[in-house]
Amino acid sequence: MMLPTVWNEELPIRYADGDYYRRWKLGGLFQTLQECATRHALNLGRGYDQLIKNDLAWVLSRFLLRIESLPLAGEQVKIETWPKGLQQKLFFMRDFLITSPAGDKVYARASSAWLLIDTHTRRMQMPGVLGNSLPDNGGRFALDETLDRIPVNGIDLREQFAVQARPSMLDLMGHVTSARYIEWVMDCFPVEAYREGVAWLQLNVNHEIKPGEHVSVASGQSGDNTWIIAGTNQDTSAEAFTAAMGFNSSE
Repeated sequence: MMLPTVWNEELPIRYADGDYYRRWKLGGLFQTLQECATRHALNLGRGYDQLIKNDLAWVLSRFLLRIESLPLAGEQVKIETWPKGLQQKLFFMRDFLITSPAGDKVYARASSAWLLIDTHTRRMQMPGVLGNSLPDNGGRFALDETLDRIPVNGIDLREQFAVQARPSMLDLMGHVTSARYIEWVMDCFPVEAYREGVAWLQLNVNHEIKPGEHVSVASGQSGDNTWIIAGTNQDTSAEAFTAAMGFNSSE
């Protein structure tokens, strides 16, 4: 049987995932994309349930989202996702396209980079461990961009809040879920900042946060319409994550 190299799902946006302006919260959007990717990986025989038997697991390393317009809570959307080969001979790349059910309106495009790790040592595994078992979809892309490091040097980052990793924040790997990082990024700004909506967002996950550890979340402006956000593990001094975000102009 031919396995689908491109995965499609149509679903409603939960009202619980609507923000103050009724738009799809980026945290909810991010979680939905992850769930779709997880189901596709399972269908391809390389999902959590299959990999964990060999002490392997996927971890998100980088994520880039570019938004044309966000749908509203209660509306239906279609999500397409597919693997698109390797980046830097290291990252497993996967793209996403979010549209109306008919496909005639594009809401957002995203690209993501994943690493394969040993669940015991937490060390990265080389792509060759999986052989050629994932399709690369012949150069098909939603975003034709390289997901690079986010520069933080020279940015005046000021702490917005500090938080301790608690049980509700953890995922199957026993560390803070990357979806929570998205929520922390959003919480750096007041409600009014989202009146015109977010234009784009990049998240880079650098080091895991374990239960009980403390994180300082700071933000600062870089250029006219770019904000840099960084989460620092106060227990290890490691940079847990960095993010960059731009808002739509009110003009």
